[in-house]
Amino acid sequence: MAISISAIRAALQKYRSQMVWLILGLMLGSLYAIANGPASLATPRPALSMATFQPVGFVLGATVLLALEGEKMMMERKEQPGVPIVKGAKQA
Repeated sequence: MAISISAIRAALQKYRSQMVWLILGLMLGSLYAIANGPASLATPRPALSMATFQPVGFVLGATVLLALEGEKMMMERKEQPGVPIVKGAKQA
């Protein structure tokens, strides 16, 4: 995994525009797979639509992602002494 991260980072530095388009294409392809994925199961289920969309699951997933991002930011701030954790707090 560390090799792939360093390879992606090197490719982003050398071929930034092409890599951004590649990542965007992979994300769009993933959205298509999420929307139409259930139709390709052994016992097909309906594709994602407003009738099969579950707002509770969507909100729960978004909350988990936001919580993980917040935790990441807190950890990064803890690693940097002298940077206030609370916005507007005075440094000691």
